[in-house]
Amino acid sequence: MLTSVSTERFVALDVHQRYVVVGAVNAGQQIVLSPRRVESC
Repeated sequence: MLTSVSTERFVALDVHQRYVVVGAVNAGQQIVLSPRRVESC
């Protein structure tokens, strides 16, 4: 029998002209993606 595991995640984006900051947490508010800055090309 297959069981269902909740994979609900919440992602935050902080968009600027030259970079984006992204981070994510799961339904239990545990960090799954630490906030990080992504520069544009």
